Amino acid sequence: MPCSVADVVVDELVAAGVARVFTAGPGSSLDPLTVAARARGLVVVETGASNTAAMMAAVTGELGETPGVLVLAPTDAVGAVAGLSYAGAARAPLLLICSGALEAVSAPRKDIVRPTRESAGEAISNALRLALDDPRGPVHLVLPPDLAAAPAGAAGMRGSAIGPRAAAAPPAALLDEAARILAAAARPVLVIGLRCRNAVAWLRALAEAVPMPALATLKGKGVLPDPHPLMLGPLSDGRALFARSDLVVTVGLDPLEEMAGTWPPTLPRLDLGATADSAVERGDVVRVGGDVALIIEELAPRLRDRPRADWDVAELDRLKRGRRAAPPSGELSPTRVVEVVRALMPAGTIAAADEGPYAAVVAAAWQTVGPNQLLIGPGSPRQPFAPAAALAASLARSGARTVAFTDAPGLAAAGDAVATARRLQVPVVLIGLGAAAGEAPPGAAALNDDELASALHSALAGSGPLIIQAGVRRERESPV
Repeated sequence: MPCSVADVVVDELVAAGVARVFTAGPGSSLDPLTVAARARGLVVVETGASNTAAMMAAVTGELGETPGVLVLAPTDAVGAVAGLSYAGAARAPLLLICSGALEAVSAPRKDIVRPTRESAGEAISNALRLALDDPRGPVHLVLPPDLAAAPAGAAGMRGSAIGPRAAAAPPAALLDEAARILAAAARPVLVIGLRCRNAVAWLRALAEAVPMPALATLKGKGVLPDPHPLMLGPLSDGRALFARSDLVVTVGLDPLEEMAGTWPPTLPRLDLGATADSAVERGDVVRVGGDVALIIEELAPRLRDRPRADWDVAELDRLKRGRRAAPPSGELSPTRVVEVVRALMPAGTIAAADEGPYAAVVAAAWQTVGPNQLLIGPGSPRQPFAPAAALAASLARSGARTVAFTDAPGLAAAGDAVATARRLQVPVVLIGLGAAAGEAPPGAAALNDDELASALHSALAGSGPLIIQAGVRRERESPV
């Protein structure tokens, strides 16, 4: 029997290391591509809503080394805009395979790839490579059903090997200048961005060798573990630290993470890992573009004999402890909920949260010891992010238990993610902050520490999803 274009596409996905594809709608099981995927051992995760599938595919790409794969009909693509937008903002590699061009869908896409019978293998490998190329993001592959079912031409059965492009070292003169600036600073501050997530060991070595205290963007959280004495918290809380500094060293800061006014405008900046589309700023900003790990590796011998930075360790400890507000007495506040959950869940547990009133609370209270252990995305009352993200994270981590923090409307709208988790027996814990009885799917209720701990112990003993309604008040609006 001749090999179809769908067979070639799936073969390329398998060769690239893709383990599962996400789709929506009951008719998806008859699609030539999903039939071919199942025949070759790929897991096809069917959801009832395209937004759930899109969020799960985006998070899968964000957490892994291969793109997340989303298969949708054109009529379902409109509902996937939030997931595609998240992939673009999080720099998550994602491959959207759809039978139409989707010109009317307003969502970020790096490119549109149109295979033919003769170019199927090369087209899919090019699409995967585009999704993985820096900056990572969603790529659209147009694959009509008649083309997917058609026999592939002999020339279309083999694509190019997929793999990371070799990084080139920055010019030696620029590295010398960066080392000179860093060596001359008495109190530099490190700002960690999302493009540092593959340079964990190098970042920690740099922070400790100088040494310099660190702040992180939401996507940079965990690159330097939160319990580390030099990790002073989120970038948004860095005003007191910047007031004592004479240099800000941004590392892997993506242009989408730029926060105007975060540090004083007169403070010099050294930007390591700058991208081609980084904003053009003042003349006292020195940019070194390229791979973050390679840049730090090249800087290391140039910094070997530099004087150590003049930070007072006791002062840094006071600044860090000063961020920890005392919990309200007699009340299960949102912060307390997150702290109790964090304390009872295993180290390295991934948590997801919706942007909105509780995002800042979760970001401050969820202690991470590695990158990608806190995912915050564009939740809405009708399309919450956290439940689908936690579900995808559990699948990507071989069934590890994950946690989703959302609010009452988000928990009430999580029906599709809950149904998918129950069908697949995925061990996610969905926590509605401030949810009242009757507003969400049936689950446990928690009004104090003991009830919350009891509900979590039940979750740890079970094999499927658990819903907890935590009756708490709203603390403060999120700046996210």
